[in-house]
Amino acid sequence: WPSQAIYVEAWFEAAAMESQFAFYAHPMIPLLAFHGDISIPEKWKAAKRLSDISDRLGCRIEIFYFGDNDPKGFLIPQSAWADVALWARAMSPGINLHFNRIGLNPGQEIDFAIPENPDRPGTYQWEALSDAQARGLIERVNGQIDLSRFEAVRSREQSLTTSLRAHIDQWEPPQ
Repeated sequence: WPSQAIYVEAWFEAAAMESQFAFYAHPMIPLLAFHGDISIPEKWKAAKRLSDISDRLGCRIEIFYFGDNDPKGFLIPQSAWADVALWARAMSPGINLHFNRIGLNPGQEIDFAIPENPDRPGTYQWEALSDAQARGLIERVNGQIDLSRFEAVRSREQSLTTSLRAHIDQWEPPQ
């Protein structure tokens, strides 16, 4: 992450979404499933992690959130973010921390032509998205990072590892 201009994480409402995020999000992007209402210990861990990242990298931190378009789907991240941001800012007063809700947002039910939740009219569930639609939303997070910088670091690591192994292979222990 030190090679990146920003640090990003993808957070989402339900554990059932995890495999989809693991598949479509870049493997370097940390994921956090809320499992519904996120626990206080998990919120504290997130705040501590973000504070540590801010202290170590000093860059902007962007959190991208995904959840249902229903009252609980908006309340869960608002409540969680209020605590996480408060605690992270208390630990690292200069933290440059931002929260972005990517979906489902009001109006996206029209954009994606997804049906209402029949059990709760006027609400829309992430599960109603097609896989291609969910992928498009998730991959917005990938677009926030410079993949060429990750690849440059990975290439440098491989080069150094190869060089070190060659050196070790030539080394002869003292007799």
